[in-house]
Amino acid sequence: MALDDLARAMAGRGATMPAEVALTIARLAVEAMLDEAAALDPAGVEVDGRGAVRLTELCPPVEDERALQVGVMTLLESMRVEPSSRVAALLARLRSQTTYTLATLTAELAAQAPADRAAGQRAVGATVQEFFRPAREE
Repeated sequence: MALDDLARAMAGRGATMPAEVALTIARLAVEAMLDEAAALDPAGVEVDGRGAVRLTELCPPVEDERALQVGVMTLLESMRVEPSSRVAALLARLRSQTTYTLATLTAELAAQAPADRAAGQRAVGATVQEFFRPAREE
């Protein structure tokens, strides 16, 4: 399921994404591009029921580190995250004039995401499974 589809499904049900889930998705998306830096696009980031995150061709390669940073901001902003000082503080740092390298972005997200990576992925998978199912008709 594309991340933007997940966000729409959640919005349609009036739900917000837990900060831990959003931070885990962002962390895994950045880790997915360690071999090749990409412009993160919510339509090009896919998540599945096991909590895996992968990038599609809608996330083209980029050379500019600022574009990587903007992509992470766009990703976090698109997820309809519940109010959280951690996410808000991270977004404020990313909006600053400081340019983060891919390694720095990876470290920053690893510090903000749940320490237990497997638990984070399970939470992502559970969120996908919950919102991928069509709403029951009354």
